[in-house]
Parts: sequence; structure tokens; C-alpha cells
Amino acid sequence: MKAIRYHQVGGPEVLRLEEVPEPVAGPGEVRIRVHAAGVNFADTERRRGLYDAKVPLPRILGSEAAGVVESVGPGVDSAWLGRRVVALAARSYAERVTVPEQELLVLPERVSFEEGAGLLVQGLTAWHLIHTMGHLSAGQSVLIHAAAGGVGLLAVQLAKGVGARVIGTVSTEAKARLARELGADEVILYGESNVSERVHALTGGRGVELVLDSVGANTWKSSLDSLAVFGHLVSYGSASGAPPPVDVESLYEKSLKVSAYWLRTNHPPELQRHAREALRAELTEGRLRVRAGLVLDLADAAEAHRQLEGRSTVGKVVLRVPQARWGPGARGRSAGPGRRGEPEGGRAKKRKPPLPRGQRGFSKRIRQRPTLPRGFPRSTIGSGGLNFRVRDGNGWDPSDIATGKQATVHTKGKFQFSARSLAVPV
Repeated sequence: MKAIRYHQVGGPEVLRLEEVPEPVAGPGEVRIRVHAAGVNFADTERRRGLYDAKVPLPRILGSEAAGVVESVGPGVDSAWLGRRVVALAARSYAERVTVPEQELLVLPERVSFEEGAGLLVQGLTAWHLIHTMGHLSAGQSVLIHAAAGGVGLLAVQLAKGVGARVIGTVSTEAKARLARELGADEVILYGESNVSERVHALTGGRGVELVLDSVGANTWKSSLDSLAVFGHLVSYGSASGAPPPVDVESLYEKSLKVSAYWLRTNHPPELQRHAREALRAELTEGRLRVRAGLVLDLADAAEAHRQLEGRSTVGKVVLRVPQARWGPGARGRSAGPGRRGEPEGGRAKKRKPPLPRGQRGFSKRIRQRPTLPRGFPRSTIGSGGLNFRVRDGNGWDPSDIATGKQATVHTKGKFQFSARSLAVPV
């Protein structure tokens, strides 16, 4: 199979499309034929050796996939076969990936594979930021940095879903329009005004109860200054560099709380199941939209990294995995909203070539022994099927021999064929 690997840390150019062995589903696992793989900022940090750097090289990147289950390992219900799913999946920049059964989430039919590939890593992060960490509730206010990013757009929608007031920060007017479209009440552009002053102006001097910060060094001070009394700052990334050490003494005046969130923390299984199902319900019922802002083919992974690091993307960055074969399995869309995706596994059924002019082919499933017209020549009916020869104006013409349940007749004349009779039209 094809996969994206890198053999040494470095820039996007170290990513290569290579042939690698296909994974095999072990006990409790399934194998997914990947239709789309999510790209996350952490992938670029891994590639540069700044994050999760102890994994030996060469390495296949990726942490989430959307596709179709094509095989199951021992102990896994075969009902998963052919189902459209999303999963947290290491090494997902590939045509196939194996994951534990408990990681699977059924992808709603109305959601494309590209949209599904953006659901779990960023969706679960946003859900836990709003609910598990922030305990955000109706009537409260939240400041979301990078509000037009993958996590940011989902956090905006989830915050609005609980009835909170949402203030976002973005770098361009185009991103501001997108954040407003998905629910942000107010959007602040970096560099156009002092963020904390603007936040206090928008909240009547009170500040916000919650700040979600993935930027780090460049926004840390404004995040703390934007908090209301008893406010909470949650850090979940450092795109601009690590934030400075926390000065605990500076937190006392407003009794502030500073914490961090990481999706790879060992979550209680019941909590994670609840979060997955909550996301799926939001997506199925149309209350949550995954915005796939940049979709490129798997072979263009390096370009996806360049654009993500250059902050030129909005929403989710996705790698689409071309499907080389057709067959049963991939029910649903894989090429974006409104387009049907390639089915998976097996080749397409080839149409039989048409018979020569003057010949017709008929095929029916025989459920009971047919009766033949009186005087029908050279006819025999056996328990294994029907054997016969047909005579028309052009002479004798041997027909196909049908055995078992299927019978097919090719003749030079026009014949009617049914499960009950064979008859020459008058």
C-alpha cells in the first residue's frame, strides 16, 4: 500500500509517498480502507522533531482517519464490515490502517469522509475544552483564540450550543467572516486592537469566564488580562512558541485558574465514549459542522504541511486517499458534500456485450418447474435445471444450458421467458 513517511526530521520536503507493507488486523482490531486522513498542527511538530520525538524513524504520520471497514480481527463482530467509520488512528497518512474496535465511530450517511476526518482529534479536543475543562454554561462568555482553525470553529459552535457568548480572535477578515458564520458573536483581528482591552469593552469591563488558547507565547498575556474574576485559562497548544512560566502571585488578585489540556491524556473510557457519542449526535442532527478548508491528495502531504504552518488555512486540513478500485462497501460520499464516493473493494461488474442484431437475451430466476408449449421440440426437464433446443424460422439454435437456480436463454427469434413458461409469440 501507499503511505506518507519521513526518514529524518526537517521541513515538509522530508515527507515521501512510499510503498509499505499492509497492516493486518489483530485480535480486537479492524482494518480500515482510508478515504480521508486528518492533518493536525501536531503532525508538523512531529515532523520537525519538536513533539513526540522518541518514535523511531522512518515513521508514518497521522492520528485520525475516515473510511470503510474492510476486515476484522479475531473477536470483532463481523457486522462492522463495509461500514463507514471514523477513528483515532495512528499512522493514518496511508491507504489502510488498523485500529481497536472501541475506537470506531459510525459516520452518518449525510457526512462526507473529508468532513469525518476532521471530527475526532479536533472535535474531541473542542468538546473537552468546553465541557470537561471549562464547564461552560449559558450566560457565560468565552474567548477563543484562532477561532477560524479546526478546533476553534468547532469550539465556537459547541460554546454557542450551551448558550454562551463567544468572542473569537483571527488573523484576517476572511477568517473573521467564517467565524461569524459559524456562530461567533464578536471577532477581534490580531494587530488591529489590544485584545484584552477589546474584550473588556465588549463585556462591560467584566472580562470572560473562560479563555481557550492554542497560540501560546504571542497571546498569553492578553489571555490572562481578558479573564473575569474567578476566570479560567485553558492552554491546549503553543503555535507561536511556549508560553512563559506561570507567575502564581499574579493569579491571586482575581483568583484565576490556569490549566492545560491534552487529548492523549488517559481519559476515563466512559467519559471518552460519552464525548464521542455527543459529537456524533451533534453532527447527525446538523448542530455541528466540520469545515474542511483544505483538501489535498495523499501525495500532496508536504503542501498540506506548508499551508498549515503558513497559517493560510481555515478549518480542517484533510488528505484525500484516492480509491483505485470499485466494489461494495463505501456507502456514502468521499469527495465532499454533494458527491458520492468511490465504493470500496473489488472491481466493477462488467456489462455483457449486446447480442448480435436479431437475438435477444432473457434471464430469470426459476422458482418452480416451467411448463412448455405443446409440441415444443427436443425438450427435457431435469432436477438440476432445464435443458432445451429452440427452433425458429432460421433452423435449430442451441440455447444455454441452465443448471441450479439460474436460467438464461439466447435465441435468434423473439421469445418470452418466465418462471412458468417458455412460449413462441404468434
